[in-house]
Amino acid sequence: GEPVLDPTSCAFAIDAHPFRDDNGKWFLFYARDFFDTDRPGTSIVVASLDEPLHISTEFSVVARAGHDWQRYQSGRVMHGSTYDWHTLEGPSLVIHEGRYYCLYSGGNWQNASYGLDYVVADCVTGPYRDDNKGEPRLLKTVPGKVLGPGHNSVVMGPDGRTSFIAYHAWDIDLTARRLCLDRLDWSISGPCCLGPTSDPQEVVVRI
Repeated sequence: GEPVLDPTSCAFAIDAHPFRDDNGKWFLFYARDFFDTDRPGTSIVVASLDEPLHISTEFSVVARAGHDWQRYQSGRVMHGSTYDWHTLEGPSLVIHEGRYYCLYSGGNWQNASYGLDYVVADCVTGPYRDDNKGEPRLLKTVPGKVLGPGHNSVVMGPDGRTSFIAYHAWDIDLTARRLCLDRLDWSISGPCCLGPTSDPQEVVVRI
């Protein structure tokens, strides 16, 4: 019967993602609005989850918009003012070889720039580094086939070794968002994905 996050201190918060670190401590990643930046909009933060329904009032910024592809809308009226609004949302955290990768969606799902990218850090609270050069590196809208791929989770395949990105994307007729699945691979530079795919994919189960 009480809000997890006090609405008087944060009027807008979405896409909560609980994460348990290797030491057993819980954190909550979520998206909230910022206005004090050259690229105002919705950004990703992380806070300590002291109890299942109690979030610390202190938080660390994980990712703020820094690229044109993350712009949701120019001249958007928000809270009585007009902004070139940017959107980062749908965070999901995964540890790979001791490093923390926060995968997130960005941009406007209604256009071709929308997709999935990541930032990386050496600990759960950051600081997170953004090595992006100008477009989403993991998933991106494929016009006429896959629209607005985003809000991911990383899951392990039945062989216990192969990772997959589970995400949603709009069908072509924009009647509903559908659950999608693509394999997640890893390179020296970080996570990589051949998706979004729209045809059946063969999955080799490694024994």
